[in-house]
Amino acid sequence: MLILSLLTGWLLWQRDWPAVLLSAAATGLLWARRDTDSTVQAPLAAPPSLDAGVRRMATAVIPAWARQLSAIQSTTQNGAQELLASFSSLLELQDQLEKMLARQATREELQALSRDMQTLSEQAMHGLQFGDRLAQMADILRLDTEQFLARMPSMADVTDNSAQDWLNALEARFTTEEQRQFHHGQPAAPKADKVDFF
Repeated sequence: MLILSLLTGWLLWQRDWPAVLLSAAATGLLWARRDTDSTVQAPLAAPPSLDAGVRRMATAVIPAWARQLSAIQSTTQNGAQELLASFSSLLELQDQLEKMLARQATREELQALSRDMQTLSEQAMHGLQFGDRLAQMADILRLDTEQFLARMPSMADVTDNSAQDWLNALEARFTTEEQRQFHHGQPAAPKADKVDFF
């Protein structure tokens, strides 16, 4: 998946639009196939050698991590779909432009097409941001797992309050509303249509 994402970025830079669409479609198909190939498994019981504090923390924190992985998957799928739709529309406008130039379109027609291309380009730029969002989301999760492993030896006497404090600290590091919603097991809200560059 990472390789396809990198390939898509390189193809965007090369402005090879048909290959971008093919790469984005392949990424989406791989995600869909991964979802259908995965089987639902019962949660694993903690090994008996772990003390109660570590089990308490793992029972509270690991499901939150799983929900964040779902948020990452959702962001990936939505971003790929948004990119695919934007570039597909841009290709259609490119075809219109070629036809307009061939028939010597009026200035007003070309200006209207230019405005449409500007709007779609902004949508495509917004779609490209999903890579940044994914990197941020994955980094937060990676750092939290590293912190968990580092603190495991001192978790022998943690309480339910300690687990909740951990979850609150994790949530405080989130950068998107989608992460917060998944953290609380809520469905993601519909996305806004405006472009937010960061």
